[in-house]
Amino acid sequence: LAEASSVRTDVGGQAGKIPDSSEISKAATSKVDVGSESETEDVEEDASEAGAYEAARKIDLTPEELKRISEYRVNDQDLERSNSILAFYCGTHNFHNFTIGKAPTDASAQRHIKSFEATRPFIVKSENEAELSLEWIAVRVHGMSFMMHQIRKMIGLAILAVRLDAYEPAHLSSLFNRLFSSKSKFNVPKAPALGLFLDHPLFEGYNRKFGKEES
Repeated sequence: LAEASSVRTDVGGQAGKIPDSSEISKAATSKVDVGSESETEDVEEDASEAGAYEAARKIDLTPEELKRISEYRVNDQDLERSNSILAFYCGTHNFHNFTIGKAPTDASAQRHIKSFEATRPFIVKSENEAELSLEWIAVRVHGMSFMMHQIRKMIGLAILAVRLDAYEPAHLSSLFNRLFSSKSKFNVPKAPALGLFLDHPLFEGYNRKFGKEES
């Protein structure tokens, strides 16, 4: 990662940087006591994320930095590569590394993803800053039920792969084989929950089954 982090220079005019865990731990010092040990771990994780987020949002960007962010536009090559990464999630896999509290041998960690794609970018202009126009990409996933943090972790890993130029098919295939293996345990980063929402539920199997009975 240290070698790959110096490759990207397209965002903000700076190379990618691997987060310093000590900086995150300093930003979050409070813990919440709850009943069970498992609950305590989950709450402390969320509290740390909240503290790191509050510390990050206090950083003021200079006009030059805002200008670079506003002018950034994804190229077709990166968008195509992003979709090639998301395609690895499609199918039935063991997603124990993309949730919490699931053993690698737990049968319920087997989930099926029907489709996963990054759509064409669109521009949103800020109402407060006339010159600030940010490019957004909607990432849509269609799957047969999801576990806690699963979508955020899938997106987080995809972003990490794009930022570190981890595009080589052989490397990606090896990475996802290990992530889906019941013998490997990894701490996959979560993307922010902001913007994540359920578009609409689909009950295809249910409708087919009971539609026939009603007819």
